Amino acid sequence: MLNLVETTKMIVIAAPGGDEVGVYFRQANTKEMHGYQNEAVQRKRNNVKFRASEAQLKYGHKVMLGIRDGDCGAPNPEGEMVPISSDPASPDYRENWRELLEQYAPNIIIALGAYVFGGTEALEGEESVTKN
Repeated sequence: MLNLVETTKMIVIAAPGGDEVGVYFRQANTKEMHGYQNEAVQRKRNNVKFRASEAQLKYGHKVMLGIRDGDCGAPNPEGEMVPISSDPASPDYRENWRELLEQYAPNIIIALGAYVFGGTEALEGEESVTKN
């Protein structure tokens, strides 16, 4: 069952290393869905621009709620790689975790945007149609 109000977790396989990153997100609302569609493909007279990755990054940020502890790391001020957390209760919490994720692994946010805003599949055939 699709839960429309609770946080959902998605596992993204991050290239190039193949590490798994848990990303927590919420379902998009109608305004966000329309905004994504308007920004992903822009038309001006006879010109069409496909800006899906930019829209996925922008709107992926909007629905992203957090990352699983221990899955991501970023350099500290001394240049050492340390874990980062989106949970304020964690000792690894970094207030700028979103910016760090975008700086070092934008593909994670883009993958989330593609998943949430990429469309819904409909069943084909007789089982997808209810006859009265």
